[in-house]
Amino acid sequence: MTDESKRLLYYTLPVFLVVLGSKLLFIQLFGSNLPFWDQWDAEGAGLFKPYLEGTLGPEHLFASHNEHRILFTRLLELAMLEATGVWAPRLEMAVNAGLQSFFQTALLWILLRPLADRHRLVLTIFAAIFLTIPFGWENTLSGFQSQFYFLFGFSILALWLSASAPAFGRNWLGGLVAGIAAYFSLSSGAMVFAALAAIHGFQLVAGPRSRTPKEIAGLVLEAALFVCAISYVAHIPAHERLQAHGLLDFLGAFTDVAGWPWGGIVLAILINAPLLSILYKSWREPHPLSSFQWTLLAFAFWLGGQWITLAYGRAAGPTASRYRDTLLLGPLLNMAAVLYLAQFETWRNKSLDLYRKRISALGPRRTRIAAGFLVLVVAGVVIAGYTDQYLQASERGYLLQVETGNVKAFLRTGDMGHLENKPDLHIPYPDPQRLARLATDPTILSVLHPDLTGRAFSDRLLLPHWLTESVRFLLSALIQLWGPILLAGLVLLGRLLLRRTDRLREDAT
Repeated sequence: MTDESKRLLYYTLPVFLVVLGSKLLFIQLFGSNLPFWDQWDAEGAGLFKPYLEGTLGPEHLFASHNEHRILFTRLLELAMLEATGVWAPRLEMAVNAGLQSFFQTALLWILLRPLADRHRLVLTIFAAIFLTIPFGWENTLSGFQSQFYFLFGFSILALWLSASAPAFGRNWLGGLVAGIAAYFSLSSGAMVFAALAAIHGFQLVAGPRSRTPKEIAGLVLEAALFVCAISYVAHIPAHERLQAHGLLDFLGAFTDVAGWPWGGIVLAILINAPLLSILYKSWREPHPLSSFQWTLLAFAFWLGGQWITLAYGRAAGPTASRYRDTLLLGPLLNMAAVLYLAQFETWRNKSLDLYRKRISALGPRRTRIAAGFLVLVVAGVVIAGYTDQYLQASERGYLLQVETGNVKAFLRTGDMGHLENKPDLHIPYPDPQRLARLATDPTILSVLHPDLTGRAFSDRLLLPHWLTESVRFLLSALIQLWGPILLAGLVLLGRLLLRRTDRLREDAT
């Protein structure tokens, strides 16, 4: 590992631990081994049943789930079933938490690379605070949401590899492969190809990318892949009610997602002003392809594509909790853009110097008061956000307990009264009759968690019991260790902050 990689690890490891620990805390408090909603059909009937009965084929793995083709989620769930010897949504949640924490930290690693230490510290603290707030608690408390994390991870990899790469080179081709993987995570992965076509087209017009036949052919291929991916998105008539109905409906939803976490056109413009500024300057003063601004703009174009898909396809609730793990990218990218502009853009030097002089003119006492007030404001926003999301997640956790009790009582007695005529979300599936058929199907029942059935673990799987027991123990221990993981991240983060503060003080003297 190079010295630069070690320095980046020094910044990113605390964030990984803090984010992972906070998610494991939610799983420990509110997680359940009861399959919920789509899991009964998509995992139980559509995946585990044919797998256990020996009829699973490629058509099951590549079949559409709603509008999506969730190949990598299905492969992960099969691996989890074999590794743990049971259908255990709570353990799936723990694996998903690790995936999300890793992919978010990988993005932070990329964003930190061009920055100086003082700017790295700012972005690291911001990421640790912002990513820890459980905006996406709905995904955290579901074992079936890994598709959002695969979409994020494959998309970031594709854009990072290809944004500045020459057409048909190794990195460019690797980016296309990662883009295809993103599409087989969620249908909005098609926006990887749109973002690559947009950034490469922008580079061709602005000047840094050579206008050769090979580059133009690469752009055409990216556009063709986008069209092909979109054309194979399944149409779900029942979801038409969720879509935007008219231009005003679309624009309202678009400003909500672009301005998240607040929403509205004014805040959308203000929040994204740093990225818009880089876009403008890249047109007026294009930098070489090696410049980090192109990677940053590629991420921004991809995020804009996600905004469009949400505003059109889910206009009825575009900022729902399950979409916020994607929307989190907006504030993070804009903070990185601010720091990038402050460090590298010479046109800001005079204004920054003037800003420093005005701050110094306040005097040390007033400066401390202003800084303290800012810290209190940020702390208030974080506490309010965390509290609100915690209350929502706790309500979901309570309902999971109610649902678990009803399903357990039904499996024990066979009495449909435990499933029928229940209030909303008091059973984990909208149709009690189908839930009863799925839960009592011998194949599905054989892998349901003993917490629900009272039976022993299944003996129908490939791996020996000692190995599956070990995996179950390790994943269960991981959830239980949320406290030490979170504490270790906070300690490392505090140590980083103290060291950088001391170094800045030394530089000032």
